[in-house]
Amino acid sequence: MAVSAEISPVNSLVFIHDVRGWTSPRPVDGKLIWSTPSCIATAVFPEIDGPTKIVLGEASEIDPGTVVAFDGTLETPHRAVVVTTVDSGDPFLALAVPGQQTRLRIWHSDPRWPEIVTIGVG
Repeated sequence: MAVSAEISPVNSLVFIHDVRGWTSPRPVDGKLIWSTPSCIATAVFPEIDGPTKIVLGEASEIDPGTVVAFDGTLETPHRAVVVTTVDSGDPFLALAVPGQQTRLRIWHSDPRWPEIVTIGVG
């Protein structure tokens, strides 16, 4: 079952990772998504311009049918995917996953400043 939230995070950035033991990626100029094996960071709609809707769920259920911005794997040793912000380590979205490695896909509603970020697992 998919979960979602509307947020306006500081720095217009969210992190996707396991519940603990993750290393954040270093930003790369000109990119909206950066990753390490244990964390994926994605830019969202500019904080000052309004909220971004973040959707987290099974990829087969929430695939918006648009071009995938990211398709890779995420280390999930505690069998969970959570989404956090720069200013808070507390997850605002979470989803249990079956394995210690999880395929993760991200879709952006806009190639520059996405108002909707869809995160599909599996």
